[in-house]
Amino acid sequence: MSPSPCLNSKELRCDIVDRIFAHQEEIDAFLARQNLEAPAPPYTSIDLRDSGYKISPVDSNIFPAGFNNICVDDWRLASETLEKVLTERNHGLRPEKVIILSENHSSNLFYFENLWALKEILSLSGIQVTLGHLNTELEPNAPLGCTELLTANKRKIVLERVFREGSLLRTERQSFKKTDLILLNNDLSTGIPQELENIEQTLTPHPALGWHKRLKSEHLKHYTNLATDFAKIIGIDPWHLTTSFASVDGVDFSQGSGLDKLAQKVETVLDEIRKGYREREITVVPHVFIKHNSGTYGRSIMTARSGDDVLQMNRREKNKMHVSKGGVQVSSVVIMEGIPTNLREDDQTAEPVIYLAGNEPIGGFLRLNPNRDDQSNLNSPGAHFKTLCFANLFRDPSREMIILEKLYGALGKLSTLANGREIQ
Repeated sequence: MSPSPCLNSKELRCDIVDRIFAHQEEIDAFLARQNLEAPAPPYTSIDLRDSGYKISPVDSNIFPAGFNNICVDDWRLASETLEKVLTERNHGLRPEKVIILSENHSSNLFYFENLWALKEILSLSGIQVTLGHLNTELEPNAPLGCTELLTANKRKIVLERVFREGSLLRTERQSFKKTDLILLNNDLSTGIPQELENIEQTLTPHPALGWHKRLKSEHLKHYTNLATDFAKIIGIDPWHLTTSFASVDGVDFSQGSGLDKLAQKVETVLDEIRKGYREREITVVPHVFIKHNSGTYGRSIMTARSGDDVLQMNRREKNKMHVSKGGVQVSSVVIMEGIPTNLREDDQTAEPVIYLAGNEPIGGFLRLNPNRDDQSNLNSPGAHFKTLCFANLFRDPSREMIILEKLYGALGKLSTLANGREIQ
């Protein structure tokens, strides 16, 4: 194996890359054991933050959108890896047909772009792919219950209404066998639809990982345990790879109940961050993100630098936090250490997003936002994306690409393996 181009650099990210190179066999064995005990979901996207002194995943999406932002040069790798993973999830049987069961979006043109790209990627492996939906409000505008829609880039996609026939799912246009597979691209924020109960076809990711049940605090607990073991293998302080966090239940932002308890817990987490900073002589003023514990799509998120920030919320801020995606009322929140990003691209604040099939990275991109500073949530108005081509690893093994693969890829693997632990 060639030496790391980061060799002997004092920069944290390069130091970790060198340590990964030095312990690669032990790391591979560790990750394989974890995946055997609690297999990762079929696909995930992982948002990371890299401050230069702390590098950690901050969000893990088990029903990822954004496949249209993956480098086209990585599509073949993504297709081959997804085919392998879906075959494993389908009891070792390669599915001839796959229904991608979509979100109930009827106006998000960029989400439609994601569906188009995901279908194209899977189709490269020869699998017949149908884009399905359960949205009763989406009217057919084509024969056989089909709805033709245009994506953000004016590409045409066809969504087919999925319904139940006995213990199998089908559409009006076509039937599916028991050995065909249902790939959920719907995060089930409002619960498991009746049509999906006790079907014979393989349904993946597991519906229990939907946001109607899943908790970010539970994921963080599992990730922290895995990252601590990983840090021990490579010989670094796990503080550099983890975030301080706490959860608070029984909050009602609309009525203002539970906010005293939330403010106290915010101060507790901030004190923990301050202690870590003092020990390492870091002079950054700490902050936390308060997020819906079961939310997604960048909804119901606020920043706090003190408990008073919670107590002094105005009506508009409370309304923003009160309801998450799908009209779900927020009653449980997670308080997460805010990790500033020191990454910039095209003179804009940036953060990496890694996509995995099973526990193998298949592509990624940088999320850029010219409207946000290095401490802000970048998944907000103004965000746009720049591809990170994993294929370039084999053409130009540069310092930046090695960091992408070895460091961000490894942390992405730990995060998606934590996803697997969530359903154990």
